[in-house]
Amino acid sequence: ALAALLGICVLSRLAGCFDEEGAAGIVQLIGAAACGVVMAGPVLGIISGCQAVAKAAAGFLTAAVPVYAGLLAASGNPITGSGYSLLAMGAGGAIPVVICGFLLPLVQVYLGVSVATAVSGAKLNKLAGWVYSLGKWVLAMAVTLFTGILSVQTAVNSQADAATAKAAKLALSTGVPIVGGALGDALGAIQNSVHMVKSGVGAFGVLAAVCIFLPAILECVLWSGVCAAGQAAGELFDVGKAGGLMNAFAGTVKMVLGILASLWAVCAVSAAAVVFAGG
Repeated sequence: ALAALLGICVLSRLAGCFDEEGAAGIVQLIGAAACGVVMAGPVLGIISGCQAVAKAAAGFLTAAVPVYAGLLAASGNPITGSGYSLLAMGAGGAIPVVICGFLLPLVQVYLGVSVATAVSGAKLNKLAGWVYSLGKWVLAMAVTLFTGILSVQTAVNSQADAATAKAAKLALSTGVPIVGGALGDALGAIQNSVHMVKSGVGAFGVLAAVCIFLPAILECVLWSGVCAAGQAAGELFDVGKAGGLMNAFAGTVKMVLGILASLWAVCAVSAAAVVFAGG
C-alpha cells in the first residue's frame, strides 16, 4: 500500500507538469481517487474491526465480572464485590451501545466530511475538527468517569469490608468458647488463600485484555504510519488533494485507535481492580 501511494504521488506530479489548461486539476483529482481506492478498504476494515473488538470486550466483561465479583466476596470483600459487579456490568452493557451506536458513526461522519474537504475543496475544516474534538471529549469523559468512580468506590468499600471482617472475627473469637480463636484464624487463612486465587484471576484478566486489543491496536498503528507517509509524500511532490485525503484517513485511524485504547483501559482497570481490592 505504501509503495502504491508513493507511486501515485510521483505519477501525479509528473502528469501535472503538462501545460494544458485544467489538466493539473484533473490530474490532482485522479491521483486523489487512486489514493482513495488504495486506502478505503483498509480504513473501512479498521472501523469494522473496531466494532468487532468492542463486542468482544463487552462479552469479556459480561463473562468475567461475575467471576471477579464472586472472588471478591469470597475473599472477604462482599460490599466491594457487589458495587464492583454493578459498575462493571453496566460498563459491559454500555460499551456496544456507545461504541457501535455513537462513536463509530461519528468516525464515519468525520471520514466523510474530511474526504469531501480534501477532494472538493469545500470549507468544512471546522466541521471536521468539531466532530474530531467531540469524539475525543466523549472518550476522555467516559474513561475518566469509569476509572474515577471504580477507584473511589473500590477504596471506600474495601475499608467497609475490612471493618466488617474485623468485627466478624472478633465476634467469632469471643462468642464461641474455646475454639473461637482457632475458627477466626482458620477463616483468615481461607481468605488469604482466596486472595491468592483472586490476584491470579485478575492478572489473567489483564493478560486477556491485552490479547483482545493488541492485534487491532497494532494494525491501527501500522496503517496510521502508512497514512502519515502518504501525506508526507503528497506534500513532498506537491499533490495537495492526495495529501489532504491521506490526512483525512490518518485522522480516522487515530480516532479508531483512541477508541480501542480507551476500551482496553476500561477492561484492564476492571481486572486490575480485582487484584488490588482488599489488599
